[in-house]
Amino acid sequence: MRSALWILLAAAALTACDLNPPEPLPSQAPPHMITSPGPTATPSPTLQAVWILWPLGVNVHQSPATDAPVAAAAEQTQELDVDGSRVVDGKTWLQVHSASDETLKGWVLDDPGLVIHRSIDLQINSDQSWSMAFPTGWNVMPASGPSGPTTATGDGQTLTVDVESPNFTFKAPAGWTFVKDQEIELYGKTTPLATYKTPTGYEFVTNALFSGNRHFTVHFDVPAAAGPDPSLALQLITGIKVDKVP
Repeated sequence: MRSALWILLAAAALTACDLNPPEPLPSQAPPHMITSPGPTATPSPTLQAVWILWPLGVNVHQSPATDAPVAAAAEQTQELDVDGSRVVDGKTWLQVHSASDETLKGWVLDDPGLVIHRSIDLQINSDQSWSMAFPTGWNVMPASGPSGPTTATGDGQTLTVDVESPNFTFKAPAGWTFVKDQEIELYGKTTPLATYKTPTGYEFVTNALFSGNRHFTVHFDVPAAAGPDPSLALQLITGIKVDKVP
């Protein structure tokens, strides 16, 4: 299952950090990605570009293997043009280059925890010391002050990141029906992502307590026609970066 794969990749990248508090260190190495000549790729007419999703950036290597030499790194939200693809040990690698940086060319693992197939922009909340990548074109209403919600809407969907007090406990409103939950990573915190059926569609909810007594609750609301598919919610949650506060 693909969601399990990117959770494992994220967990591996976070292993080097002290999980109490759990935030990764700025110096921590990012997950895989690859650069330079390398093997010949099959042309990929369906994929034109990908954007870096992982908040700590992604390594650029010399061939499609996670242990290949690192030549450079790509930062979160950076766009990479796709020139072709290759399957190695059952995993798809994309041959990419950056139009703005000639050192960024080679191969990236096509994993939904590392890259996203749509343009994204970075939203930074300085008051609450966190950031998140949202799809380009979505309407973002940032929070003001050390607590409160940031809301982004687009494509008939709404994502809300709410910073609450440490004593906050989520309770599903009347009319919501619990469907299932699954274990995910929210920037180094292992936490369940719950799926609810609501009167208008589906809601995916997760939360975690971070340093500075900040309780992050993430809601992702989709219309009924979209079905209980948490794929985009999982990707956007992967893009969250939470900074330590005194």
